Amino acid sequence: MRWGDIMKKTVDLVRGGVAMGLCLAWGISLGLAGSPAQAAVPAARKAPAPAQAASAPKLSTQNAREVNYAPAPAWVIAAPEPTATADTPGAALRVVYSDTQVRATDAGTQTFADYRIKVLKPEALALGNLNLTWQPDGGSVTVHAVKIIRDGAVIDVLDKTRFRVIEREQNLDQASLDGLLSAVLQVPGLQVGDTLEFSATIAERDQTLGDLAFGMQQMPTASTNGTFRYRLTWPVGQQLFWQTTKDFTPPAVHTENGINEIRLELRDPAGSVPTDRAPPRYNIRHLVEYTGFDGWTDLSKRMYPLFDKASTVAATSPVQAEIDRIKAQSSDPVVRAQLALSLVEDRIRYVYVGLNGGNYRPAGIDETWDHKYGDCKGKTALLLALLHGLGIDAEAVLVNSHGGDGINEWLANPMMFDHVLVRAHIGDKSYWLDGTRAGDTRLDQIPAPQIRWALSVRAEGAAIEAIKPEPYKEPEDIENIDIDARAGFDAPAKVSYQDIYHGDRARILKMQLEAMAPQDATQTLKSGANKGGAWTQLDSVDWHFDADKNVLVLTFKGTWILDWRGSDAEGHSYNLPGAGFYPPDERHRASEQDQDAPWIRESFPSYDCYTTTVHLPQKRKGWDWGYDAEAMDKRLDGQTYWRQAGLKDGVVRTVMSSNVYAPEITAAEAKAVNLVIPKFNNNQSQVFEAKGAAAKPSATLPFGDDATWDDLVKTCTPH
Repeated sequence: MRWGDIMKKTVDLVRGGVAMGLCLAWGISLGLAGSPAQAAVPAARKAPAPAQAASAPKLSTQNAREVNYAPAPAWVIAAPEPTATADTPGAALRVVYSDTQVRATDAGTQTFADYRIKVLKPEALALGNLNLTWQPDGGSVTVHAVKIIRDGAVIDVLDKTRFRVIEREQNLDQASLDGLLSAVLQVPGLQVGDTLEFSATIAERDQTLGDLAFGMQQMPTASTNGTFRYRLTWPVGQQLFWQTTKDFTPPAVHTENGINEIRLELRDPAGSVPTDRAPPRYNIRHLVEYTGFDGWTDLSKRMYPLFDKASTVAATSPVQAEIDRIKAQSSDPVVRAQLALSLVEDRIRYVYVGLNGGNYRPAGIDETWDHKYGDCKGKTALLLALLHGLGIDAEAVLVNSHGGDGINEWLANPMMFDHVLVRAHIGDKSYWLDGTRAGDTRLDQIPAPQIRWALSVRAEGAAIEAIKPEPYKEPEDIENIDIDARAGFDAPAKVSYQDIYHGDRARILKMQLEAMAPQDATQTLKSGANKGGAWTQLDSVDWHFDADKNVLVLTFKGTWILDWRGSDAEGHSYNLPGAGFYPPDERHRASEQDQDAPWIRESFPSYDCYTTTVHLPQKRKGWDWGYDAEAMDKRLDGQTYWRQAGLKDGVVRTVMSSNVYAPEITAAEAKAVNLVIPKFNNNQSQVFEAKGAAAKPSATLPFGDDATWDDLVKTCTPH
């Protein structure tokens, strides 16, 4: 294990999960392992216990804004025994042990982190840069020990040096007000050969959902020497469910003195074998999770009052005036919903708010409106208030912005989600609305979110819901190239090149261009085009945006020197740009990997198209024009391959599109793809001179002159 990984692991241990919440820009990327080993331990199924259960400890926040110093709490057990394995040759450090002990109660959670690490090389001296992070609104931090062990002697660092609290927001550059405090300590005198010992406890109680404990921990997945232990305790009589990934044998629950306990210990763990290019749910290892929630329905039900209260509109609220204004503009519910979304997107800037228990609690609509900023929770509450006031059925939906592959196989845990959307129901259609986006002008142009699972927030609760990922129905990008080579083989060809963006690509680029002065935007586009090296001379650059279709058209005009091959004697040929496919990748896995796991399509969803026109030089005497562009209409590897071509009246035209429509393919499908790859036509399409009549002219061409966006979409769509 690299020393940087150890440092990150240490910081994560000390945080104890306190920074988790909805709308975090750096939220957890979830794709959890399938078929986990699991166990539910409700109160009714506890092992026999003493007559009186241990009482839950009260979490003191008296010195929440300072680093406290005290011996380790009485509930903590002794550190695990180190292993006798020799240090790894060339390693920068050696983990003697890394210990995490969690006490989960209905009064909050205490996370004790303790480690000893030996410094073997100068690269590991950065371990002496200690950093604590905690949330003072709901907890505190207590340091128990910072020691250097050198040649058998123990140096107590805390005798002369203490942590310094930094009073600042760490993530302001990410538009985040999380309320976290940090404290730093530079361990003096640390040198190669020393062993650094550190232990601390984070006490935490989430102010919104604090009556129920929840959390997770991942133990090392890479091969490394050392002892690694995780211990979870909770009082008898308190409901707690837990489970682990399938690579752990579920530990037995041990009960003593009114406390339940499970332990997991790894000694010199061998590295887990990941499955190449498998969906995320197949590649999580050594993970343990716990929760006090009964299930997803319970979590949904408990979240509902938070959004219901935050989205309530008082008669005197300024939000009511906005509702009345939108009502006066249109009676069409789709138009009304769009106006409400635009108001939230355009007038409320995004800032994550985790202050005062705001990890999961949305700010009230009047607070958000008054501040003119909010995070996904606050924006969702405001959007719900507007939509409900306009008579539109809508609900908050918890999601994971990284897709959340495999969430359904895990326990009901708020940490599985880092974002919240609004799902509006108008007629027989559902619209996914995200107030943290910008520039949306039409509901039907908003792409479906790329999520796998969602949890609706409802008064009666809701089950976790599978969301089928949707491929793009229209191209994201069409490159439309028109080459006029009629001046001859040796003359520069006049070229009109259009790069046509659609959807989010268009929306984002349009906002970027509008933010520049016109001359700067033009120069930026010219510089980008010239980097490609094709232009001999770039005469003009233009762009325009079609708001109705959400399409941005960049138009470049100038000249290219075409790479004609051959000669007058043997004939000329030209490889047509944008008219040749790359074959799918062969998919093979090492024998020790899971051969039955699906294969992920990393580029899903994507849909690109290329349309090419070449006006050919005048036919020479005795020669005719022909072309080689095999028609293609295949569905292979979760992707469509579409190509058509034609030659008529001295003009050759090709269209080629590729649409990745499946997020993953099965192992059997991957094997079938491997078999056909050798026969896949990956030749570059070309036009060529040939003696005599080379080809029968096409009756029609794939598209005509001055094709519009709608024309090109039809051309690019397999038919």
